[in-house]
Amino acid sequence: MVEFLRCQGIVSGFINLGGNIKCFGYHPFRSDKNWHIGIQKPFEKRGEEIGKLIIQEGAIVTSGVYERKFTCNQKIFHHLFDQKTGYPITSNQQSLTIICPSALDADTWATKLFGLSNKKISENLKNQQNLQYISISQKNNINMSSTLQGYFIKK
Repeated sequence: MVEFLRCQGIVSGFINLGGNIKCFGYHPFRSDKNWHIGIQKPFEKRGEEIGKLIIQEGAIVTSGVYERKFTCNQKIFHHLFDQKTGYPITSNQQSLTIICPSALDADTWATKLFGLSNKKISENLKNQQNLQYISISQKNNINMSSTLQGYFIKK
């Protein structure tokens, strides 16, 4: 989509495909020229942010247990499955956001790493260039790539 838009002469833009976000070029109305992307606070009203990511260009994709779900016998069943059991992943994590240049890569990594500990996420990403993460625990504790310090503002 970005390539198509650039071929049409569009120099900057923001694409949101149901939570898979891609920003390119400079924000046309902000003095800092960066995009300010809200990170949803899990299980809260849509648009209530736990924090804000400041980014110039890239893809931001979140996997979480709080939107695509249903409740049965007071137990929540979400759409992120454990490949060994076929049941929803059981984890201390509510959401995992991946930030990188490619939306496809961000989506792949967000799904692949969801449910892992922060240590395991960091280990998996340490040799991946330009891949960063923001993880939100069940208690809304935030862990993130060290390179995001100063670019993520908690509310």
